[in-house]
Amino acid sequence: MDLGYWRTHDFRRTLVTRLSEMNVEPHVTERMLGHELAGIMSVYNKHDWIEAQRKVYELHADKLFWHIRSISD
Repeated sequence: MDLGYWRTHDFRRTLVTRLSEMNVEPHVTERMLGHELAGIMSVYNKHDWIEAQRKVYELHADKLFWHIRSISD
């Protein structure tokens, strides 16, 4: 798929930026990206925040679909 000057990593960067704008906790975003937590949290905290991730994915999808509907009307 030709994305022009876009790279697939740009979508990840955009997602992280948008989630930050929506006040999503950074540790949830890190888990969504498949990253390990940093520092002492990586040693002691093994929680995955699956339910929080699910809610954030739904919130982000709702926002994307809202934008799609607004430009297609």
